[in-house]
Amino acid sequence: MPRFLLTVSLPKVIQQLCTCALITDKTLQWAESRKNALTALSLVCTTVGIAPSSPGGVDQVTLAVIFRTLIDGLEDYTVDSRGEWKTSQKRLPWNHPT
Repeated sequence: MPRFLLTVSLPKVIQQLCTCALITDKTLQWAESRKNALTALSLVCTTVGIAPSSPGGVDQVTLAVIFRTLIDGLEDYTVDSRGEWKTSQKRLPWNHPT
């Protein structure tokens, strides 16, 4: 989504993505959806910017919420078809240089 569209509803977009990334009893089986929410959150931050001087970017309070969500996502482990434990964040954009 382009920056000009994101800045209009940035707090709501970030709030919804953070909510989607939460691990709850009801969403325990939706690891792929949580991974997608974390990926989208990373892309939103890349698009709008997280620098304090970035106009229309992420403020400090929102940035703290984003970091908490990403850190909580590190606790999200699943078992693959071979029975191996792995984190769903293994393939997120910030783990690979571009």
